[in-house]
This record gives sequence, structure tokens and C-alpha cells, in this order.
Amino acid sequence: MRWHLVHVARKFGSLRKDFDYKNIGIKKLFTLFEDSLVIKEAVDKLIWDRMDIPNTQKVIRELQRGEIKLVIQRISPIGLAGTETIRGLMAPPRADRTILFALKKRLEETPVLMVCMNCYNKWQTTVGRLPFQPRCPRCKAIKIAAIHPYNKEFSSLIKKKHLTKGDQHLFKRLVKNSSLVLTYGRPAVLALIARGIGPDTAARILRMYDARDIERSEETMLKFLKAIQRAEIQYARTRGFWDS
Repeated sequence: MRWHLVHVARKFGSLRKDFDYKNIGIKKLFTLFEDSLVIKEAVDKLIWDRMDIPNTQKVIRELQRGEIKLVIQRISPIGLAGTETIRGLMAPPRADRTILFALKKRLEETPVLMVCMNCYNKWQTTVGRLPFQPRCPRCKAIKIAAIHPYNKEFSSLIKKKHLTKGDQHLFKRLVKNSSLVLTYGRPAVLALIARGIGPDTAARILRMYDARDIERSEETMLKFLKAIQRAEIQYARTRGFWDS
């Protein structure tokens, strides 16, 4: 399953072609691609291309009818060899690094809508193309909000002249969003563009780090990405609650 998942992820462009699947555990791969088309395609391919479902059902029925008997015996030499090489199936410590940099690549390639809070100019780019301190190309202001392009609530909010109470709440979140980008620069955009991470969660993550250290130090960057990963996993676990 691990090989199929990596193969499909490569085809989708989610992993580099030279990605070494032997250095990563299946659980971490599932976490990375949870609820994605990559998982669905890999499972479908495994079931329909590699598994003999009809004959498996036949064997199970024959077992149930007693037409096939199971004989329990001591472990065979082949089985023993398998237990001795089980360590080869365990992911080494550097697998964490591989996963986290895959997360970084995904975030950097994610489209983001930048909104200037001074002149309300909007432009779309990707996180990876942003400078450390984003700046409005029109008025040169640096208080810029970073939102998902498909976030219609925020997009429509900018065009409104009169705000309702609900709009005012959203506008405060937009202001907090821009304050994070102003204070932390591109690392703030990385956090804000992650799945299920809003300004409040992003602020909790960002306040633990110095923005320049995130950019300069690989160790700090990995810790920062790990915090984002944990927040994404938490969101995935509780998404049903928030969406209900």
C-alpha cells in the first residue's frame, strides 16, 4: 500500500519523483494525504489492480463451509526471516523531516489571495513566491491580509461599504490576519494558508518563534512546520464538529 500511495502521489505531483518511500511510515503518509484524491486513487488502484476479490470471497466461503481446513504449525523459516527483518519496515527518524518538507512544499505551492488593508488592492500569488515581508504593489503598504482565494466571505467583505455585525466580526479577523503578516511576514502566510488554521490558531503557533529564525534555521523551520502539522491534524479530527 505504501508503494502505491507514493506512486500515485508522484503522479499527482504531491511528492517529488526522487522521493524515497522506504524512509517513511505508512501512517505518516496517510496523515499527509488524509481525505485527498491521492488516497482515493491509491486505494482504488490497489483493490482493482492488485487484489483478487472474487477468489478471496470464494476461499472465505469454503473456509466457512469447512471445505478448506486451517492447519496451525510452528513458524516456518520464511516466517522467521520476516520477523527478523521487521526493523527494515520501520521508518528512521529522518522520515519526520521528509514529511515536514513535503508539507512545506504543499503550503508554498498553495494559491493565496493577498489583500492590502490600506488601499484594498487584491492580488493572487503562491506563498513560495512571496518576499519575506509582503508589500502592496499599488500603495507599498505592508499591512496585508492573506486569505484563501475561495474564501468568499472575506472576498465579498472587502467590497462592502456598510458592514453588519456579522461582517464586523469577520473584518476583525481580517485585521488580525493582516497584523500577523505585518509582524511575522511570510511565515505567517504559511500558517494562515494551512488547512483549518485561522488567525487565532496561527497567532498561537507564531508567537512561539522568531520569524527570522524560521527563515534562517532549518531546525526552527521544522519545529514550526511540526506545529502547523499538529494543528492541521487537530482540525481534521474535529472538522465534523465545526462543519455541523
